Amino acid sequence: MISIEELVDFAVENNQPAIAMTDHGVMGGFYKLYKECQKRGINPLIGNEFYLVKDINFRKNRKKGEKEKRYHLTAIAKNSRGLKNLFKISSKASVEGFYYKPRICKEWLEKYKGDIVWLSGCMAGPIGQLVFSNKMDLAIRQAEKFDQMFEDFYLEIQPCAIHEQKIINPKLVEIGKKLNIPVVATADAHYLKEQQESHKVLLGVNSGGKMWEFDDDCFHLMTGEEMFNLMLKNHPDLDEKDVERAVTETVRLSEKCNVEYQEKEKFVPRPFPELRTDEDEYEKLLELIEKGWEKKGMLDKKGLPKYQERLEYELKFIKELNFQRYFLVVYDLYHNCIKPKNIMYGTGRGSSASSLVCCLLDITTPDPLKYDLIFERFISPDRITEPDIDMDFEDTRREEIKEYLYEKYGRKNACDIGTYGTMKGKQVLRDVSRVFDIPKNEVDKVSNLVIQRSGGDARFSQTIEDTFTEFDEAKKFSKKYPKISKHCKNLEGRKRQSGTHAAGVVISPVELTEVMPIEKRGGMDGNVVTALDGDEIEKVGFLKLDILGLNTLSVVKDTLDQIQLTEEDFEKYNISMPFPEDKEEVQMTREMLVNVDYNDDNVLDAFNSGDTKGIFQFNSVGMSDTLKAMLVENFEDVVSMNALYRPGGMRSGMTHDFIDRRRGKEPIEKIHPIFDEITKPTYGLIVYQEQVMKIFREMAGFPAKDVDAMRKKVAKAHGVQAMEEEHKRFVKGCVENNDIPKEIAERVFNMMIHFGSYGFNKSHAVVYSQIAYWTQWLKVYYPLEFFVASLNNKKKDDKVKILLGELENKGYKILMPHINKSK
Repeated sequence: MISIEELVDFAVENNQPAIAMTDHGVMGGFYKLYKECQKRGINPLIGNEFYLVKDINFRKNRKKGEKEKRYHLTAIAKNSRGLKNLFKISSKASVEGFYYKPRICKEWLEKYKGDIVWLSGCMAGPIGQLVFSNKMDLAIRQAEKFDQMFEDFYLEIQPCAIHEQKIINPKLVEIGKKLNIPVVATADAHYLKEQQESHKVLLGVNSGGKMWEFDDDCFHLMTGEEMFNLMLKNHPDLDEKDVERAVTETVRLSEKCNVEYQEKEKFVPRPFPELRTDEDEYEKLLELIEKGWEKKGMLDKKGLPKYQERLEYELKFIKELNFQRYFLVVYDLYHNCIKPKNIMYGTGRGSSASSLVCCLLDITTPDPLKYDLIFERFISPDRITEPDIDMDFEDTRREEIKEYLYEKYGRKNACDIGTYGTMKGKQVLRDVSRVFDIPKNEVDKVSNLVIQRSGGDARFSQTIEDTFTEFDEAKKFSKKYPKISKHCKNLEGRKRQSGTHAAGVVISPVELTEVMPIEKRGGMDGNVVTALDGDEIEKVGFLKLDILGLNTLSVVKDTLDQIQLTEEDFEKYNISMPFPEDKEEVQMTREMLVNVDYNDDNVLDAFNSGDTKGIFQFNSVGMSDTLKAMLVENFEDVVSMNALYRPGGMRSGMTHDFIDRRRGKEPIEKIHPIFDEITKPTYGLIVYQEQVMKIFREMAGFPAKDVDAMRKKVAKAHGVQAMEEEHKRFVKGCVENNDIPKEIAERVFNMMIHFGSYGFNKSHAVVYSQIAYWTQWLKVYYPLEFFVASLNNKKKDDKVKILLGELENKGYKILMPHINKSK
């Protein structure tokens, strides 16, 4: 139950020089422990409590009814080499040795034992079990073997009053004296002392609602003094000097361990192995960009000063930040995997569409200058980690793409990325209430008030504590069931389970286990994933690729396939309906879709009439009604509505203000020529994050390296007071750079805080609006093919029902399932 922050806090508050974390069989918390300890001046003891077995092939060799005996063995890295050995053995345990638990064997210990401190483990350790079984001769022999095998070996005694421990402790001290093996006192800590009751509840939550606890109250973090006193109290057979020696020995053990973990190196593999230097890779990037002008049909723009200037500006940062290899990795994926395999891919995603380099490499579709997209939204000059080019593909073919990455970079150098789920507000309330048998109808009333941290706008999210403080219904519940609110507060935010990232893949130039542990998740036949999560992967310096599946792209691909069908195909596939008389044999490709007329009146009319069922991002009834109220005139209006029809924009009233100004019902107020020009496409309103960035840059003269940071601050600001420093700097910059009156600068800043906090990423709005436009274009010109493809890609009955209703409204006949006619 203990969080890493609490673990380190305890060490700091009690003047302990070091703290150890040895999770059972896994090491996913090592990086966070290392960083937290580094920050607080504590020595991190990074380890693992392994499951040791006699036969690693027990699964194959098992006799009917035979159960495997697993022993615990504790290991702590002494230095960086030892940490690497721990990564290796921990990874083997999880990937090769997994059988219900990640297991290790003696052979692996022999191979990776170096630079590690080994401890005999808790009472489930091999020596402890032999002692408890009254096999002292075998216990002594086993201790001797470990002492000879390991450079540093210790016997562990623990203070808990459990019967087995009372038998084991004095015998371990006796063995230690006999063989001259040091004995250390350790705490098997699962919770902080004040959390004991909540820990019982947590165990209840994890076991289906039945509350229980460990057999003793000694499973908490403890100080040296508490350890000493509890050991003597619970184990009167132990001599006071032996206990004192064991507590002191624990500190000595910690002094042997000094791990330094290497990070902030760039672990990015070379996609073109023949290019041996950064300069070679940069030249390759320039060569591909040069070819891109023609391939993208942009030769007429190549000579334009604004395009040359933009390209040079982007390349300057890409070279300075040494990001050229990352662009080549993504280029290789598109041009040597996606396109040859004819996998449908999107127009881009997120801020990458604001890069001309991405456009010319045909990674993204839109011309960023045409849509006024800002490069700093993608790469800020002070960025350290690689930029994030998210990639959308038809959702049924992502595994093919991952397989390409595994084959190209090596299966030891690439794998899926792990995740860790936390206990969130609403679910915590339900889980804890179930343990205490609280009536469901009472719980439902309060749980509806809890907005989970992960949902909606982060600034409006509420913790359990907020809910019990602010809502009368919740206050009454808390008063009636005080234990529930207490345990909910203690459990919210705790790690709940580990999982696999739906899209993330890490690729590395070295074997992953050289730098981190990997795990198998999802049972014996599960996925191999990194033990670190995506954020940690990037902080360490690895390259993370997001291979995102988008069902709409499968619909688009299937529609294009339907369009290609000829009369011969109908006969070949035994399609029961006759080949339509008006159907022409048409060649329709993704490239043709990319180059459609984005201001086609027929397509825009379909948006305006609210005919948006089945249209990507525009499918809802609310969006349909809003479009009818707005009446789009061009593609830019489609982009604006995509950005505005979001919870923040709707809640703030910005969406309605936009429509009123757009329709002339409300005047567009002139504030200042620079501001008016920036917000001209959005009728004087700040709709896009890029507009906030331009205001900071063009009105107040903020340098390029600061404008994206300001955009982030505005998005998180709770009112003007929260940005007092930036507020003063902005006003001063407006006055000094453009002679803007102070009161106008103040007003613009207030508008940014109010509207800018709801602002949407324009580059993302543009690329996703292009996909939306593709679906609407296909629906207008190839309705039957579009609907067939849509139905083929819908798995939920309610969505199928809506599409069938839409088809009937358009005059198509629906044939009910028929044993002879349906194909």
